[in-house]
Amino acid sequence: MKTIIVERLVTSVKTVLMEENRIKDIVIDNNISKSIVSDIYRGRVEKVLKGMSACFVDIGREKNGYLKLDKDTKVKTGDDIIVQVIKDEVGDKGARLSTEISISGRYAVYIPSNDRITISNRIKDEQERMRLKKEFYSVCGEKRGYIIRTEAVGCSGEDFRKDIEKLEYEYEDVLKESRRGIGPRLLKGKRDSAHKYITDNMNEDVDKIVVNNRNDYEAVKKIVKRINPEYMKKVVLEENRDIFNLYGVEKEIKKALSKKVWLKSGGYLVIEKTEAMTIIDVNSGKFTGIGDMEETAVKINLDAANEVVYQVMLRDISGIIIVDFVEMKSRKNKEILVKELKELFSRDRKKTQITGPTSLGLIEIARRRDRESMENYYLKKCSRCGSEKGEMSEYAIIDEIEKEIMRTTENTVYRNFDVYIHNTVSEIIESDYRNLIEEIEKKYSVSLKIKGTNLGNRPEIRISK
Repeated sequence: MKTIIVERLVTSVKTVLMEENRIKDIVIDNNISKSIVSDIYRGRVEKVLKGMSACFVDIGREKNGYLKLDKDTKVKTGDDIIVQVIKDEVGDKGARLSTEISISGRYAVYIPSNDRITISNRIKDEQERMRLKKEFYSVCGEKRGYIIRTEAVGCSGEDFRKDIEKLEYEYEDVLKESRRGIGPRLLKGKRDSAHKYITDNMNEDVDKIVVNNRNDYEAVKKIVKRINPEYMKKVVLEENRDIFNLYGVEKEIKKALSKKVWLKSGGYLVIEKTEAMTIIDVNSGKFTGIGDMEETAVKINLDAANEVVYQVMLRDISGIIIVDFVEMKSRKNKEILVKELKELFSRDRKKTQITGPTSLGLIEIARRRDRESMENYYLKKCSRCGSEKGEMSEYAIIDEIEKEIMRTTENTVYRNFDVYIHNTVSEIIESDYRNLIEEIEKKYSVSLKIKGTNLGNRPEIRISK
């Protein structure tokens, strides 16, 4: 059975799906640098780039967004336009925008500008595809502009009706908001990531939902009640407790952030992040096999393929990924390996392209990114050696401070603490993240003093005298 665990801290909201004591999925909503993907704005055209069929749009943020225009689209400087963010701001570049608005429900996605009804390609069963179309048309008649989502498998016409009524109401609300006031403004922000995840993934296979925040507890109960009133008894509140440690998530995250990952066969992976790409090296390790070298290589590589896909999806590794599998001579065995990788990645919610093997036996995976990855949240570039993702991030350090305070205040009456961290990190936290430390103080009714030390980056909490 599956367990959904929602950890809400000052820095972030993390939603984890656990199955058989392993993390199957993790969504991190960073409160410090929140993603604005899917947010809908009323923008104002600032500059039209005729030669590039594009324009810059002021959406009320520090950087103007970039909008690629269709050939038939006619806009001029000063025009108001409704746009949706499709890619976050990166460095000096503003957000990428689209005029094709989409709003997601539990079973369908509504795209008002579209005139088709389509079904997710991840629904493979032809009989189920036909059944879903029949159920959809039975209640939706001539309605158009919908994508039937993978989550719709097994749902009824009545389920579609409720979902579509809600989606159309949300879109009408966006249009109403766009007619109010003047100038750039946010019309519709994204839903809380944890609540959306539960809405999309709650079903009879989920045995329990654990939250550490009372507001989440009340909100999640309302969400699951709408899905199925019987599910309300599955919602558990562990208020202000370290639920990631309590339910074994912390241990799994530490494993997932390690460069070295052991395989069941005795082999292991080495995962190395560079600025340009991610390199995964497959090693035979302790596995010597019982047959010839080719047979041994095949067994290790097929075992490694499962773990490579798991690690890529779990860590949400994106961009170019190069995998160096154990060398195989047989062309047939190489084809089997590539086929296995493609089959495993077919369950990935993101578009993934696999090519190879190259003349050097390397397999290349290209995978797009659309949300905060676990590695990007927990790790940063090492300030000493310069290696990518080689050091704890400030986010992870502040998380550890809050969790230690959480545990200490739960079991003691002490409320004044000194927090010792390496000098370089303590200076950054004091200058850039003091507001988060103050939020922790307020949340747990404590007083924290950040103090520099020459020791490691992990915070050491001491009771202040």
